[in-house]
Amino acid sequence: MNEIRAQLKYLRIAPKKVRRIASLLKGMGYADALAQLKYLPQRSAQPLYKLIRSAGANAKHNIQTDPNTLSIIRVLVDPGPSYKRMRPRAHGAGFPIAKRMSHITIYLGVRSGKRVTSATTVALSDSLKEEQDSEKSIKTKQPRISRSRMNQKEKSVSVARRRQIFNRKAI
Repeated sequence: MNEIRAQLKYLRIAPKKVRRIASLLKGMGYADALAQLKYLPQRSAQPLYKLIRSAGANAKHNIQTDPNTLSIIRVLVDPGPSYKRMRPRAHGAGFPIAKRMSHITIYLGVRSGKRVTSATTVALSDSLKEEQDSEKSIKTKQPRISRSRMNQKEKSVSVARRRQIFNRKAI
């Protein structure tokens, strides 16, 4: 099995934060990993997205392999150098701050004959089925309530909630 490697060095995000996102990717297919990273809100998702695309381009160019047959074998996130800074504290003291960097290495492998699917894709399809089943059961069990009655209930709850909040004593 051939391994394709791509590296990103001196990323100005702490390794601990990058590892949190990188751990989601292990064992995932190329396309699934890109789909996951595209919509994650964390700052480290974009550099990882670009790195995986780079590894896919390496595979396509160097060993003439379709990137969609690849899966992520390993993701290594190592600490890089850190900038040392000082933060002023009380009584003239200084508090050290380490602005950390990361080195990321991604290894992609070719899986022949197998279609690579991620666990998240399977979990999403299962959750959609459960959601549809629960919607069917809710529709059959609940009596119809007019919109005006629903709005009256919501308003009464929100008024009661406001009273509960503003009647508290300050601590």
